[in-house]
Amino acid sequence: MNTNFHHLLFILKEYENKIFPVFKFLDDNNDVINKFKFFIETNKDYVLNRELKSGHITASALVVDKNLTQCLMTFHKKLHKWLQLGGHADGNSNIAQVALQESREESGIFPIHFLSLENFPNIINIDQAIPFDLDIHFIPKNKNVPEHYHYDFRYLMLATEKNFFISPESLDLKWISIHEISNFTHEKSTLRQFLKLKHLISEKKFLLNKIKEELF
Repeated sequence: MNTNFHHLLFILKEYENKIFPVFKFLDDNNDVINKFKFFIETNKDYVLNRELKSGHITASALVVDKNLTQCLMTFHKKLHKWLQLGGHADGNSNIAQVALQESREESGIFPIHFLSLENFPNIINIDQAIPFDLDIHFIPKNKNVPEHYHYDFRYLMLATEKNFFISPESLDLKWISIHEISNFTHEKSTLRQFLKLKHLISEKKFLLNKIKEELF
């Protein structure tokens, strides 16, 4: 097994120092960082593998279109919920790569890029990407898989095209307006991601308007 839990702890520290303060007023679970740390430090090299029955690391992506008005959501085949694209790490400690790979495989869209959270909405390289959300959620028993928890690292990404296909893991895919997500789900962790995205967009508009006022 060739995993690197220290890399996960580094990503957590980046999120804690650079991203969490930006969205602190939107987060409904301020203790999530400590829970991630405890889980990773306790289980070390096993956290990235499904064989750890109590839970494991996953990675996902909230994919927004180039107009920053819609996000691509999947109606999950097993959970029957509208969720962001994503999946299991399966031993890969490069969780940004996992999130990117899963979003491409589940949508068929390959021009998907990471968005900067500090200089939104600039496109950045994968090695610069930092999660914009963390979540721990319960997964009920399914056939021979016992109930467990997913420790999900979530990234914000941009798709420069909108044509998609529906993979076997989904019942449906849909571009959903960032202002209409509550019509599709009441999941707090999903709504929180959309609130964070809308906050980034509103902050960007505020800065642009301020620059215009100073110039004119």
